[in-house]
Amino acid sequence: MKHIIIKRLFSCGIGLWALAPIYAQSTLHPSLSPNCVQERDIAHLQSESIQQISEQLLAQFFACGARNNLTLFELFDDLIVRLDSKNMRIGIPGAMLRSLSTTYTYGRRRMSFFFPISFIDHVEIGAPLFNRPQLQIVLNDYPPDYTERVNWIGKITTRVDTYYGCNQVRQEKYEECFGLHAFNNVFSSTVSSIILYEKSKIAIYVKGFAVPKRWTLGTINARPPQ
Repeated sequence: MKHIIIKRLFSCGIGLWALAPIYAQSTLHPSLSPNCVQERDIAHLQSESIQQISEQLLAQFFACGARNNLTLFELFDDLIVRLDSKNMRIGIPGAMLRSLSTTYTYGRRRMSFFFPISFIDHVEIGAPLFNRPQLQIVLNDYPPDYTERVNWIGKITTRVDTYYGCNQVRQEKYEECFGLHAFNNVFSSTVSSIILYEKSKIAIYVKGFAVPKRWTLGTINARPPQ
């Protein structure tokens, strides 16, 4: 009987995540980003091509993110919007992210689900050149699943494919996502969009669910000097 009731809720578009007591707001918080990315920072990049960012420039962006308590989503949102306006696209090697992780932390466990630094082969962000998604992440192996308890509902497990991302990124909106999964012993679905609706907070929309799940994420921080 319990399973029948849950399935009926799911079919009505309510879903397990919608039963959580904290809901995302319907309006976006105005301009979350402090504009860490300036035109002069990317003026040397060529349009209509994919170019690798330098570790020095990426470190500059992370330093700004740390000063302003940004999440990776907020920093990448700023960078993608700026690159897209210039029809530019950049590649970030996973080895570069791991090198800079000795200087910066990228957030807590929830953030490691979206950006499993130890497993990233490369990231591409920017304009959707060559029909590529505006946020594209390629892993060299499958990272461990991330499981979290949602009140009395029970455990929800999240999983990423080795190729995932979001086709469209507009200011504070990551849309048409792919390769991000959420499931338990009753349902299985995929993340469709991620909205940055308040500082350090995201609303995760899952296909088949009417209401998003809200997460607070860890921010970029500079490690203390050794």
